[in-house]
Amino acid sequence: MSEEKTVHMHHHAEEANPTYILAFSLILVGAVLSASIYFSISALNDTLAAKNFAITINTPASTVQSPSSAGTGTKTAAAPTPTPTPTPAPAANPGGCGTAPSAAPSGAPAPSVSVDVTGLPPKGSPTAKVTMIIFSDYLCPFCKRAQATNDQILAAFPGKVNLVHMNLVIHGAPAHFAAEAAECAGAQGKFWEMHDSILTDQKADNASIQAKATAISGIDMAKFNTCLNTGAMAAKVDAQTAIGNRIGASGTPTFVIGTKSGNTVTGALTVGALPFDDYTNAGQTYSGFKTIVTRALAAAG
Repeated sequence: MSEEKTVHMHHHAEEANPTYILAFSLILVGAVLSASIYFSISALNDTLAAKNFAITINTPASTVQSPSSAGTGTKTAAAPTPTPTPTPAPAANPGGCGTAPSAAPSGAPAPSVSVDVTGLPPKGSPTAKVTMIIFSDYLCPFCKRAQATNDQILAAFPGKVNLVHMNLVIHGAPAHFAAEAAECAGAQGKFWEMHDSILTDQKADNASIQAKATAISGIDMAKFNTCLNTGAMAAKVDAQTAIGNRIGASGTPTFVIGTKSGNTVTGALTVGALPFDDYTNAGQTYSGFKTIVTRALAAAG
């Protein structure tokens, strides 16, 4: 009787103790969760692999100690590698086009040279006291600018100034072709008409030259084309360019402004497309064409 009672009490104690039940439940739940997480991660990895996803982690830039912060413990981000600067494109105009104006300030004497102008057609008065020779290239934009100033000079000194043109080719074959075209027109007494027409738009292709010549009244186009196509004026253009080089006209436009004796003009070598009036640069006053021509007229008496 007492043994049976003891066994009964032992079984009752096991059934009544909740600790064992709770521990067993926790172990069971943990096992289930672990299995679920394992299979979920495996499935996610398989999905990412199938989608070919990539994850990039940016590493912070390294730092170096700058010279200015040496010894202070301060660090600054390393300077990025500089991007090479592209080589600038070649200048649109060759050396000598738009050459710098004469450096002589107002009142200072300019170099004096002599040039033979035999056969050069005048623009202005052929009996004028002062002759201006312009060494010019038909494709130089500064020569186009000078053309307007030249007309201003002739208007300001009527009957007192004569203008003649000499070729100084610096723009190569196209400019040489334009110069030959003007000389071929000059062979028919139409030099300045062709000269002005070319400088107006500075187009020197064959179609443009033909259109310009056709528009000039009185030109015999058959003779003009024969002159142009045979290169009849090429040697003349080259000879004038050689004269410009000889006297030191290293760029366009360059002027010789002085008096004429026989067929030779002796005068000051003046460089650049100067303005008509005097101008100031860096606090220094320089002579414009009005002053230069007035001085030449005074010297001519």
